[in-house]
Amino acid sequence: MKTITISTETGETYSSISNFFIDHYMTDANGEFVKVYLYLIRLLSNNTPFTVAQIADHFNLTENDICRAIKYWVSRDVLKLNYDGKGYPTGIVLLPLSRPEHGLEAESDALSILRKPMNASMDDEEYDMTAAAKAPAARPGRRQLTPTTSKVVSDASGHDRMVVESSIPLKQELKQDVLNDLLRNEDWEMLIFGIENTFYNRGLTPAEINSLFYIHNDLGFDEDLIDFLIDYCLRKGKKSWSYIEATARNWYADGIRTVADAKVQCSETAELAKKVLSTLCITDRQASPLEIEFINTWHRDMGFSEELIILACQKAILAKPKSANFKYVNGIIENWNKNGIKTVADVEAEAKTHKEAQKQLSSKTSKAANDVNNFSQTDMNKDMAEMEELLLKQVNKKKD
Repeated sequence: MKTITISTETGETYSSISNFFIDHYMTDANGEFVKVYLYLIRLLSNNTPFTVAQIADHFNLTENDICRAIKYWVSRDVLKLNYDGKGYPTGIVLLPLSRPEHGLEAESDALSILRKPMNASMDDEEYDMTAAAKAPAARPGRRQLTPTTSKVVSDASGHDRMVVESSIPLKQELKQDVLNDLLRNEDWEMLIFGIENTFYNRGLTPAEINSLFYIHNDLGFDEDLIDFLIDYCLRKGKKSWSYIEATARNWYADGIRTVADAKVQCSETAELAKKVLSTLCITDRQASPLEIEFINTWHRDMGFSEELIILACQKAILAKPKSANFKYVNGIIENWNKNGIKTVADVEAEAKTHKEAQKQLSSKTSKAANDVNNFSQTDMNKDMAEMEELLLKQVNKKKD
């Protein structure tokens, strides 16, 4: 057999990938995770600074999806993170790889974003993909998931609702025979046909059908929620199924299981983002993904109400009329969160306490200054009296 030589006609550069990664680490990893790692290698070879948002845009994924990939490789000792004093990641270090002494076990979930990892795991029940393909409406064979935690969040109208957070299932690639069964199934045929004609005016590719299968069977989205999901992404100008799938994972992680939940989530975040931008005097654009992430952190993760978030923006504008930004607002809210301030009344109470403390400090300073002045005046009067007494004695001596 003749040998083949590989060369390049241009000045293109190439990145070197460890064979240990290809032989051992890559085999069990999600395809999106592998793409992110390879892109990090590319950035390293070019010595290029980057943001998570830039990687997300490159792959048409969400920032949360990129963070999950990074967290996955950190858990595999493939990467490590450097942090600043506040615990935020500032750098990624690629670690040397070696042949594992024992086989790498598959991860039970896709992990969570860097600042808030999930804790629960999936049942070990075997997943029958062929059975699931035969009856999508009832979703037989769907993984049984164990909820990790539940939390109460407030919606835009101030009402509380319970959100269940669960581990996120890993996506499994459909084998050709399963795909063929899927396309022959009447229920799946109707589901695919409806999406093709409603949103795309073309047939779905096998990869897109694989994503649809994952969203419908693994994440448990019914047809109405899938329709709402696709429409939501298309209205944002995102047609890629990798983005649709990433958004579905994020919704699943946030406990969204119905169209009603999705509407609350989307309208709540969108309306709050508009109010935040308006308060910060930003009127020429919409909120960026990073700014949306800030808002979600304040509102959902830290539990701050819309009223309190807007108050923090107002304080930022008063403090920095020409340069107030999300980072400054985040500093205010993080300080409130650290000090247990969760309501407007708490803010007012803190301001009152601070004002009284300043007043007491000012009073003490003034008293100290007056004491110094009084002391100086008393000493001066005493000295003058002594001088006058001496002068009188000298005059009297001369008269004698």
